[in-house]
Amino acid sequence: MPELHSAYAAVNGLQAGPGEDALRKLAPPERPNVEFVFVSLDAKSGDVEAFRAQQWSMPWTHAIVRPEDTGGVWERFGFMGIPMGVLVDEAGTIVALSNDLRDHELLPTLQQAARATPAAAIPARTAAGRP
Repeated sequence: MPELHSAYAAVNGLQAGPGEDALRKLAPPERPNVEFVFVSLDAKSGDVEAFRAQQWSMPWTHAIVRPEDTGGVWERFGFMGIPMGVLVDEAGTIVALSNDLRDHELLPTLQQAARATPAAAIPARTAAGRP
């Protein structure tokens, strides 16, 4: 999680506040340069919200898949395991998969995507932090 939050902050020009837990409580940008979408396959959506409140803020967009739809999601999007990273550009084209979105590869891949994406193509967030 630290790598994800750090990379998200870097590509979106966010500053984590002072202190040890600042990165854990990262707030969402008003208008992200690169947006993350977290697709949860957890049985209960409350599990994700509890994790976000107690552990890591994950200030990006979240989608919860109902348990009865999990198999269809795996098949439709070609998930091979959890977690699986997929980087999609503003046109809906997949530009990177898991290996390019892990550890030391994550930030350079996101920076490249941010340079290639015009800011006008990214919707502004609402006050609730969602596009």
